[in-house]
Amino acid sequence: MEVASRLPDTEVTVIRGEELLKQGIGGLWNVGKASPHRAALVVLDYRAESATTRLGWVGKGIMYDTGGLSLKTKTSM
Repeated sequence: MEVASRLPDTEVTVIRGEELLKQGIGGLWNVGKASPHRAALVVLDYRAESATTRLGWVGKGIMYDTGGLSLKTKTSM
């Protein structure tokens, strides 16, 4: 985040904890609520003046998940 905030035409937004619920991102909040670290969504918005098209990338970092229907064991991960 520190590196991205120094880039020109770039804005970094981090949505954490209860703010995820307020923003309607309850799925991420629910999956991460049992973790000792608050779940977070990081938005990196790059808007170059010369851009002629818009592009969006969506990625997933490490998430805490107990499995549910697809329960994972130490031998079948």
